Amino acid sequence: MALNLSPHPLAEHLGCEIRGFDVRQMKSDADIAEVCDVLFKHHVVAFRNQTLDAETLLAFTRKLGPIDGSHVQSEFTLPGYPDIYVISNVEKEGKALGTKTVGHHWHTDWAYKEFPAAYTLLYGCEVPDEPHHTLFASQKRVYDEMTEAERADLRARKASYSFAKTHNAKSFYAPLRPEQLAKTPTVSHSMLRIHPGTGREGLFVNRADCVGVSGMTEEEASTFINNLVERIVDPKFIYAHRWEKGDLVIWDNRSILHAATPFDMEKNRRLIYRTTVKGERPIPPQAA
Repeated sequence: MALNLSPHPLAEHLGCEIRGFDVRQMKSDADIAEVCDVLFKHHVVAFRNQTLDAETLLAFTRKLGPIDGSHVQSEFTLPGYPDIYVISNVEKEGKALGTKTVGHHWHTDWAYKEFPAAYTLLYGCEVPDEPHHTLFASQKRVYDEMTEAERADLRARKASYSFAKTHNAKSFYAPLRPEQLAKTPTVSHSMLRIHPGTGREGLFVNRADCVGVSGMTEEEASTFINNLVERIVDPKFIYAHRWEKGDLVIWDNRSILHAATPFDMEKNRRLIYRTTVKGERPIPPQAA
């Protein structure tokens, strides 16, 4: 029997919300396929008013695919649950529950890994009282608007990514330890990739940790990547998700970029659990 999720679109190119559905009701492969179909169509899905604990969040995440719990900064994971990364400004007995600041730049998750993230899930245990948003922008939209000459050029290129670059840009983080550096060697991925769920070709680019583009000088690559990302994050096409307590937000990292927004941490509490579904090595167009 179909779940009849009834997604309500939130923006023209991406984003939908689903109300009145408890994700714990998902049981069969057909249920999972229905959720994935919605995700492939809208790229960002917000399930409102969920009631989850660590166990049920992990159980739901596993239905979407294998969890990637290989967090470089494992000190911010939930005690007893290393597959849950905690984003929070809350302290308990003088100790931070998680990282206070993360992702305040446009990015797709874990492009610096050999197997980048397929899906990211954020669950809002506590959210700020003041309006608070996560921003999303569609890489698919820009691919669809490209000329065939632009696509042909990108099919011949790879971009290289380094976790150290984005980490070292944040002065509030401690320097990476040797074992952390060993976990994150520089990787290269096709700038166009085939989506395994739809079979369609799409754009795949990340700015913060990009350290080069094949066939370009460092300066040329920087300009090229900046121009691409600015096309993606055109303000006219951004979806700003306004958080409500109990939101479970899922997005497809193969299709979009996202960014966190700041809030008054002195006046507001935030406690977010994050899980990540491991993706495939990006499939180059010629392998389709």
